[in-house]
Amino acid sequence: MGPLHSFMLDLNDPNVEKLFYKDDWEEITSDLPSQALYSEDTEIYMDKFVGVKSVLDLEELLKERPMDPECQVIHYCLDQWLDLYKTTDPSPFSIIHSLGESWWMQNAWGASRKLAHGVPHSFIIPGEKATLDSVDRINKNMAPTDHKRIGPKADLLWRTMIAPEQDWGAAEAACEWDPLGDKYRYESTHKLPRQLHDILVGRTYDVDLTECLRKEFVT
Repeated sequence: MGPLHSFMLDLNDPNVEKLFYKDDWEEITSDLPSQALYSEDTEIYMDKFVGVKSVLDLEELLKERPMDPECQVIHYCLDQWLDLYKTTDPSPFSIIHSLGESWWMQNAWGASRKLAHGVPHSFIIPGEKATLDSVDRINKNMAPTDHKRIGPKADLLWRTMIAPEQDWGAAEAACEWDPLGDKYRYESTHKLPRQLHDILVGRTYDVDLTECLRKEFVT
């Protein structure tokens, strides 16, 4: 099971294109799947930040909170990063690992908790929760005792909180992007793919998929 990565890139932003080698950019932009477009209001709002060159520029643009729900998520995320850049005694970027991944997830990527807003019964749950499907897989062959049900824990879960509760996605957090670190290698090549695989298998049972088709689909 190979590494699993997910990125969101604005392919129309010339500043994003400058970050990649020409060959890499051509590969990224070729054979693209269809995707939902941002609303016109969101596009206009994001364009306001193209010319930002300083903390003061960003602070000025964030003084007015937008009314559009999508724009509010963008505003919330940028406002968190504005706080990070304005904190200087000491700067959180100078003590990255001392603060821990949970701190960074809450203070830098708190907007991730808002991604399920507007989806009925859905919540993004932060903080070392085990996926329900991984718990079921690990515990299904154990005797029915009073032992604590165990399973690999995720840093973020997308869960519908209506009976029966179901998981739809999982994510791992880190203090910084370190593709050579042991944590990154373990979580991206084993832990997270295993959790997502368990979720996928669990949802195939929910729709009563035939066993032969399920095996073909999830292997």
